[in-house]
Amino acid sequence: MEVILVDAFSDTERIVKRHRTQEGKSNVMLQGVPAERGQNYGILASARDHRDAQIYPVKASLGAVATAAMMLIRKQPKIDLSGVSFASIELSPHTFVKSSPARASKSAVSDH
Repeated sequence: MEVILVDAFSDTERIVKRHRTQEGKSNVMLQGVPAERGQNYGILASARDHRDAQIYPVKASLGAVATAAMMLIRKQPKIDLSGVSFASIELSPHTFVKSSPARASKSAVSDH
């Protein structure tokens, strides 16, 4: 994955930092980012077989750590629901199970 920190409002939209990580790595720390002007930066991320992602604004502050989260989505996403069943969902404590239409119709049938 490649991460690029861009000063979008500079005259040249210059790249401030460029960092390449190993495949499968999920955290990146960019150190030494200029913060004396309090400017906002943009972060661009690119990885093979994934759609590019971006975040703006990310504000750098002197002596502080700024965190930002992004998710790269596969170019050809595939959903795998092979391990999911209604029984396993019903065991879940989530609110959506309690209000699901399938559960409501199941209750209506058993009440009659």
